Amino acid sequence: MKKKFLILLKGQNNSFKSFLYTGIAGLFITIIFFISPNLVNFKNQLKIRTTEVKNNSKIKKSNILRYDLSKYNTIIMVNGRYDFDSKSIEKIKNWVENGGKLIGYRNSINWLTKNNFIKLELNQNKASTRDLKYKDKSNHYGAQLTSGAIFKVELDRSHPINYGYYNNNLSVFRNTNIYIKNDSIGYNNPIKYSNKPLISGYISKENLKSIENSRPFAAYNLKKGKVLVFTDNTNFRAFWYGTNKLLMNAIFFSDLM
Repeated sequence: MKKKFLILLKGQNNSFKSFLYTGIAGLFITIIFFISPNLVNFKNQLKIRTTEVKNNSKIKKSNILRYDLSKYNTIIMVNGRYDFDSKSIEKIKNWVENGGKLIGYRNSINWLTKNNFIKLELNQNKASTRDLKYKDKSNHYGAQLTSGAIFKVELDRSHPINYGYYNNNLSVFRNTNIYIKNDSIGYNNPIKYSNKPLISGYISKENLKSIENSRPFAAYNLKKGKVLVFTDNTNFRAFWYGTNKLLMNAIFFSDLM
């Protein structure tokens, strides 16, 4: 039938062909016209469904007293300023002591130390300002910033925080000047900086001295719970993928640490 139709079409003049093509095109447009509202409606339904999804895992720190923390097994304190009152601090600490896992990043370490969630020592080697002139003030303090550099750390791959890594060394991204002093017990330093840690970027002489005997991660027991801290963001801007696994291990394997 198809061949006969083609032969019949071939035998017609151009006017008939043009008329036939126009009819077919019109039929196609008519079909699209009638089904397009359904397509648009389907697309809108998809859009509505996606906007209805809410992230209930985020807790506003200003409303911490209103939340039932027993619904959560892990709380992550991102870098920021924490000014909780005494009732909020007591609530968080009780949650940890009853089995909660608290993971702190960057400046939250200072808050956790101040409020006795963890006990650690920091390496601090400050540059001298004895002969500093006023005109050099800005350059002096700017030179002490570690604003994005890459360092090499050594891994104890038998430790749960390093599960899934196949090399004994890892490149980490740093943009803070928080340096946790190495513990006297070796297995408490599952991630520690190598003797010559700087791979790429800038770090001042004073901060380089601080980092050489430090660790970017520490884990502590608080009764039944755990407190784990990272000096820098393991998931920085979703592009430094090499250390993403550390956060996953901290969430899923903290009970083994």
